[in-house]
Amino acid sequence: MAEGVGSKQVWMWVGIAVAAVLVIAGIWYFAVGSKVTVPDVVGKPAADAVRDLQDAGLKLGETTQAETTSSAPGTVIAETPAPGTKVTKNTTVNIEVAAAQSLVDVPNVTSMEASPAADTVRAAGLVPIVYSAYNATAAVGTVFGQVPAPGTRATRGSEVALGVSLGKQPAAPKVPDVVGRPVADAISALSKAGFGSQTYQHHSDTVPAGNVISQLPAGGTQALPGTTVALEVSQGKAPAPTPVVTVPNVVGKTETAATSALQSAGLGVSAYGEFSDTVPAGSVIGQLPVAGSKVEKGTLVGIEVSKGKASPTVTVPDVVGKAASEATASLDAAGLKVEIAHEYSDSVAKDTVIAQVPAAGAVVAPDSLVVLQVSLGHKPTPTPY
Repeated sequence: MAEGVGSKQVWMWVGIAVAAVLVIAGIWYFAVGSKVTVPDVVGKPAADAVRDLQDAGLKLGETTQAETTSSAPGTVIAETPAPGTKVTKNTTVNIEVAAAQSLVDVPNVTSMEASPAADTVRAAGLVPIVYSAYNATAAVGTVFGQVPAPGTRATRGSEVALGVSLGKQPAAPKVPDVVGRPVADAISALSKAGFGSQTYQHHSDTVPAGNVISQLPAGGTQALPGTTVALEVSQGKAPAPTPVVTVPNVVGKTETAATSALQSAGLGVSAYGEFSDTVPAGSVIGQLPVAGSKVEKGTLVGIEVSKGKASPTVTVPDVVGKAASEATASLDAAGLKVEIAHEYSDSVAKDTVIAQVPAAGAVVAPDSLVVLQVSLGHKPTPTPY
């Protein structure tokens, strides 16, 4: 009888041990064994990403799209949870898929002040790139030309070059001849000579890709330090045959006659002024692309129009870090106009100049406008209601 009782107790303890093992195994399964690793699907086509998630025992959650230029349309650019995260099976994973950027209309900002013009371009979904150049007809600080031209369609987020007038141009040193050189070497040579540069891409059957086809102002032309030199850079041969037109020769014509000739040839026109001691005011000094070039219909042709002989110049003094009153007095003494824009700053003392435009050392016409950004000091903390 005692032996029977002992045998039952043994089997009771065996049952308890087996139950404990099963409980521990269950806890391990739900805490560790059922976990899977979120695969990295960023950069993959959406269809492949969904398949990889399903193969890993996961479910596709919310799919959203975002415009981007850095990834091919239809590829995954982000996922949540992040790759490598340990999650339970059948967890939903959200993915964000790249969408092609849409086209927007380029607004007309010609004759506008530089700052409102830049804001208008940004509001249209484009990126303004502002450069300054002398112009005989446009008021100082206003836009005298833009690329692409107003009314054209451009990819959202692409750049729009805005030429802002510095007023009339005085005599200056000669622009280096960079035609035929690689664009990096050309930009470096212009920079060392004290000139800026702006590149424009066009196809060429004769000039290797990346080399300068032509420049405006031309090599040897006198221009003020800081003047922007337009560089026509080769993209190599066109990828496929397209209808082309021959650029007519408009050098020496009046701006009106040149514009008419180019438009009659099916081309766009962007005119800007340069001073000249030899070419009468209102006549074309040079053009880009040059006469005889074969270009696509609708291509924008830049024409350099004479503003006549140059006027005296003033070098803008450095007033950054000075008190606003001292800076104003210094600019007045230099024969320049002053406009003050206030802005809060945590690092610059109140009534001290934070920045100036044009920058110190810029050569401008007398009575030109210099805009000063002056500190209001720390921004006050709003009082809670």
